[in-house]
Amino acid sequence: MTKTADTLTLPEKFERLENILAHEIQERTREVHTAILAILSMKHHFQLGPPGTAKSLLVSRIARRISGLGDEGYFHWLLTKYTTPEEIFGPPSLPLLKEGKYYRVTDRKLPRAAFVFLDEIFKANSSILNANLTAMNERIFFNGDDDPNIPLITLFAASNEMPESDELAALWDRVHFRHLIKPMQESGNFMRMLTTVMPDKPEQVLSLQEIREATQMVRNVEVPNDVYDGLKTLRDALREEGVEPTDRRWMDCIPIIQAEAFFNGRTVAEIDDMRPLMYVLWTDEREIKTVTKEVLELANPIDREANDLLERITDLESEFKQVVRDADNPKAIAKQAVEIHGKMQRAKARMDDLKERAAESGRKSPLLEELHNKFVSVAKLLMKDGFGVESGDVL
Repeated sequence: MTKTADTLTLPEKFERLENILAHEIQERTREVHTAILAILSMKHHFQLGPPGTAKSLLVSRIARRISGLGDEGYFHWLLTKYTTPEEIFGPPSLPLLKEGKYYRVTDRKLPRAAFVFLDEIFKANSSILNANLTAMNERIFFNGDDDPNIPLITLFAASNEMPESDELAALWDRVHFRHLIKPMQESGNFMRMLTTVMPDKPEQVLSLQEIREATQMVRNVEVPNDVYDGLKTLRDALREEGVEPTDRRWMDCIPIIQAEAFFNGRTVAEIDDMRPLMYVLWTDEREIKTVTKEVLELANPIDREANDLLERITDLESEFKQVVRDADNPKAIAKQAVEIHGKMQRAKARMDDLKERAAESGRKSPLLEELHNKFVSVAKLLMKDGFGVESGDVL
């Protein structure tokens, strides 16, 4: 019997929100999932990429699907080096200034919001950065005699560039989920993007009250000793590779693991729930592959092998596209297509083996679905541009 929206459990509602967002925003399944986890764990989310790559779209679509935000529940702003604290935190009250009191009018500004999106966050000046640090970490904003506690659940941020100055290090360390965003790669997804209609007034899947209830439930998820042992093992492995996240980031891993367990409908965390840490524990872009490998090896070795194979097929795709661009005759393209086709067949055999092992183990492997979709896309590209065949079922 199919459940209605009213009968869904809270984890099922978050899963439904994720499915809707993944359908609306192509090639962003990882970013969508970690955005959901950021909300559940009350952590923060960052995307690095060029303009026009749907960084702000993800956050705005989340906000549109949540009821109860009102006019103040979602705050977004594009930061520049000229942005003033008044734009983010509100202007001073002129009547109170005349009385010698400094008090900000925070209506519809960051201190009133449950969700915040700051674009080009690293361009902010030091006065904004310092206030943001307290808001992000302690959920506090001091303003006269007001209660300093603010309702912030998650701050989403984006930038076209990585932080470079030392004064940005503290802010960077408080951004938990980190993603590098690329323009859309797959032609099929590009067409889906062009034809997908996003309603101006979409169905609201969750209420703000339900989200707050869920964050409390996440805190109650039990973390057994084997997960703590896994974190120690992971820390030792990363240290051997020269990767040393701060102590703060290791502490922040616990609620993220709890959030992943809750999302999967469990009240006790498992080793598998450490998987999202591959987006959390790197600091420099050069560390991403190492962190991904070590996290997946511990959380789910099948995922690690699937990720390795995904990278291999992506490399084959880039290699073939380069040949198509550079070759001066169809025979040269066809020759290269035959060679890559052989490599793809070997990759398919490995992929099928991974699917069998995943089925036998009973463990989920989200990366296997991503791998399957990438294989189908590259196989179709190879058949079309290499052999001139519009292929249907390439498997």
